Amino acid sequence: MNRRLLIIVLVAALAVSVGLNIRHAVTYRGHVAESAQSEKQLWTCGMDPQVVMDHPGTCPICGMKLVLMRSGGQATQPGGEITIDPTVAQNIGVRTAAVERRDLHRKIVTTGTVAADESRLRLVNLKFGGWIEKLYVNRTGQSVRKGEPLLDIYSPELVTAEQEYLLAAKAHGTGAVSTSSTLLQTAREKLLNWGLTNEQIEQLGRAGSVPRTTTIFSPASGIVIETNVIEGGSVMPGMDLMRIADLSEVWILAQLYEYDIPWVKTGLAATIALPYETSREYHATVGYIYPYLNPDTRTVTARLVCPNPDLVLKPDMYVEVEIASEPQAGVLAVPREAVVRSGRRDVVFVEKGEGKFEPREVRVGIEADGYLFEILAGLKESERVVTSAQFLLDSESQLQEALKKLNAGVAPAAVEKPVTATTPVQSQEKSVAKPESAKRHPAEGAIMQALFTADQLYWCPMHPDVVSPDGDASCPICSMALVRIPPSELKALRESDPHGCVMDPIVVAGRDKDKKCPICEMKLKPIERPAQDTKD
Repeated sequence: MNRRLLIIVLVAALAVSVGLNIRHAVTYRGHVAESAQSEKQLWTCGMDPQVVMDHPGTCPICGMKLVLMRSGGQATQPGGEITIDPTVAQNIGVRTAAVERRDLHRKIVTTGTVAADESRLRLVNLKFGGWIEKLYVNRTGQSVRKGEPLLDIYSPELVTAEQEYLLAAKAHGTGAVSTSSTLLQTAREKLLNWGLTNEQIEQLGRAGSVPRTTTIFSPASGIVIETNVIEGGSVMPGMDLMRIADLSEVWILAQLYEYDIPWVKTGLAATIALPYETSREYHATVGYIYPYLNPDTRTVTARLVCPNPDLVLKPDMYVEVEIASEPQAGVLAVPREAVVRSGRRDVVFVEKGEGKFEPREVRVGIEADGYLFEILAGLKESERVVTSAQFLLDSESQLQEALKKLNAGVAPAAVEKPVTATTPVQSQEKSVAKPESAKRHPAEGAIMQALFTADQLYWCPMHPDVVSPDGDASCPICSMALVRIPPSELKALRESDPHGCVMDPIVVAGRDKDKKCPICEMKLKPIERPAQDTKD
């Protein structure tokens, strides 16, 4: 008799224990339970806003206490506002900053190359042909001054022209020809046009005889950066003999990225430093900004004019450039981390007080030093914006918008109708068409339902933890086709305490509590049996 009474007590205790362990299912990955439409209240997790439950409790992911999300079947805050419990806001690290008017400035730090000033380049060429008899400058890199001799040339054409000049001068001196003055002037202009100086022509008249060679002098001071002649060589009219560059003032060709262009203007001061000698600085001025973009580097070239009296800056040398931009005075600005940029729009979260936050679209201007964004529209001075954890607020805002549409009977495109443990699988046919990916990754509720109720399940021979009720599915790890699980293995799995992955519900394991998901490596969680599977 006592033995029978003991058995009855044990059976009753087991039934109570099973009844107490029956809980409502939790939806993950942004899914919302269909039964939530008829509930008056919903709870969510401040750390994991994708967790939505229709009863109070703790988050199955992080263990935090759930907070009330909805009351009376309506959205908590109309107009996109969200409410966060102060304790949750403190736990997730919500910080705010004031919208203020500031003087924005920016220092553009970039690199550049030294180039010769094109306005200080001179070419040495001749307007007549001949032969080089002697070179006074016979190598590149040699310094020359304006008026120094470069070479001696013998030219039959030049000798003939000089003889004509002497004959005209002799006739003009004797007065034998009435037009001698005109002939003398014509012969003199011809020699000047060919490049002879007034001193050379006057010396020719004083000598009274034509020299065999003529000296060509340097037209400018600088460095010979190119020479194309040798002694004894012949030259043709128009041939470039030498190139002379005046490097006492050089150009710095600095590269500007597209976001730096609004800050740079002509006339701004710049500082030039050599990579190997940063202690010494050169001062330059922005002289010109080229009106086109380099398609290879996606940069715009700014031309800086820099004095170079000691010739330390040499062409093609790399330098470091720092340009101080003009400050933008009285600009409305917020910290850069306050702006959530999605590509199509920029959003900030404005603090409304009492744990309320309003997502608001803004128009962003230039980005300045100090990690600040200029605000062109959408905010007012003295308002406060969230500068941390705003991505969690953004997820919460989007989730509440989806729930509001779902509660109003509108199925949002971005939210699928999920299937929970308390909802039959057949109810999913009422929702929108399944995406193609659903064949490979069945919904969590369908796997829970099928794990204890389906006549057959399928698994991966290479990864037995991958379980699905869909025989046409494939393994997400190795892409192998799933095969039917043996009945003995299915029975052992059902009678055990199965565990599954929160992030990848297709992964189902046995009693091994320390096992991790082979896809995301998260620790597996116990899978609760559906209510209809519980026996009294």
